[in-house]
Amino acid sequence: MRRKHRTFSPAALDRNGISVAQTTGAATTLTITGDLATDSVATLDIPRKVGAYCAGDINTVTFTVTGTDRMKDVITDTITGVNASTVLTSKNFLTVTAVLPDAAVGTNVEIGSGDAFATGWYPLDYHDLITNRIRLYDTPSLSWELKKTFDNVYSLDFDEYDCDSISAGLATTESGTIDITDGVTALRLEVTSFLTGDIDWNIITEP
Repeated sequence: MRRKHRTFSPAALDRNGISVAQTTGAATTLTITGDLATDSVATLDIPRKVGAYCAGDINTVTFTVTGTDRMKDVITDTITGVNASTVLTSKNFLTVTAVLPDAAVGTNVEIGSGDAFATGWYPLDYHDLITNRIRLYDTPSLSWELKKTFDNVYSLDFDEYDCDSISAGLATTESGTIDITDGVTALRLEVTSFLTGDIDWNIITEP
């Protein structure tokens, strides 16, 4: 029997932690001066999605977010469709170095850390029987889902965002145990919404 143990203690989202409310007269890079920023680079507590918020309708503007991922590789992603709400990137950022709208921003927009994130893919031996025990504590208010893949995570072509990702159980707001017996190659934990709480993930494998 082998165990892998991960604990996550995310910070609450910071809606303007990357860029405080601002407008632009053209397609001009936003200034990065929020509480998460130092020398125009925002560093998030864990790799997580980035959110754009506007109280008005700027749904025609697309924001290109540039930064680094958990491996410190440069990544980009886009945010489109902000209309009196927060819209998140699909990728998880550890740092943000630039946010560029493709047009003028006529109503104040804020850029900050989002309320969702995902771990990296944890490789497993597909022969093993796997038990996942996820425990939530410290006044949890969040939703999580376990994902699995059968793709080769060691391949140079593997893309953590574009691989075949399958739910290993319905999203839930409770602690739980999920057994996996179908020969997966890797697992990841996705938090789909987060307000407060800590997450303890134990992966127990048996040949």
